Amino acid sequence: GFRQIAAIFYRPNCINLIMVVIIQFGLLMGNNTLRLWLPQLFAAINDRSEVAKKEGFDLCRTLQTLIPNSTRSNGTCSVNYNNSEVYANNAICGAVAIVILLLSLPMVRLLGKKIVLCGSALGSGLCLIIIAYYGNHITVTLTLSSIHIGFNYVAFNTLLSSIVDLFPTTLRAMAVASAMAFGRFGSSVGNIIFPALLGIGCLYPFLTIGGIILVSAFLAMLLPDSDMKALK
Repeated sequence: GFRQIAAIFYRPNCINLIMVVIIQFGLLMGNNTLRLWLPQLFAAINDRSEVAKKEGFDLCRTLQTLIPNSTRSNGTCSVNYNNSEVYANNAICGAVAIVILLLSLPMVRLLGKKIVLCGSALGSGLCLIIIAYYGNHITVTLTLSSIHIGFNYVAFNTLLSSIVDLFPTTLRAMAVASAMAFGRFGSSVGNIIFPALLGIGCLYPFLTIGGIILVSAFLAMLLPDSDMKALK
C-alpha cells in the first residue's frame, strides 16, 4: 500500500499534486466565501433600499452595515420584514450558475478541459475585482456575483475531472481527497478573513479573494494538458 502511495511524492506526480491543491484552495475559497456571504449582503442591500433610492446605491456603505458596532444608541430600531428581494436575488444567482454550468458542457468538448478551467477561473477572479471598483449598482453587483459563482463552479468541476486524468489509478483517490481537503480548508480560511478584511476596507475582501483566484487561474495554465490522455 505505502509503496503505491509513495509514487505521489515523486515527479511529476508531486508537482501536479501541489498545483492541484493550491488551485482547489483558491477556487473553493472564492466560491464558498462569497456564496455564504451573499445572503447577508443582499439582506443589507434590502435594508438600505429606501436610503439607496434617495442617496443612490453605495456598496461600501452597505458593507459597513455588516461590521459589528459596539457603540450604544438610544435611537429607535426598525426591522425590515419585506425580504422578498433577498430570496429573489439568491434564486437568480443559483439560476445563473446552473445556466453557466450547462453552457460549459459543450465548451469542454470544443475547447478542452484546460482552456475551460483557466478561462472560468480567470473570469471568476475578474468578476470579484470588478465588483470592488464598479459594484456601485445593485444590478451590477448581482450580475457579477452570479457570473462569479457560475464560473467558479465550472472551474471546480473541470479541475476534479482533470485530476482523474493527471494521476494514475493507484494515486487518483489520494489526489482527489487531498484537493478536496485543501479546498475545504480554503473555504474556512476565506470565511475567517472576509470579515477581517471587511473591517479594513470594503475593497480588500474582493481584491484579496479575487487575486487568489487569479493565482489559481495562472497555476491552471501550468498543468499538463490531459485531454485525450489514456488513463493509467
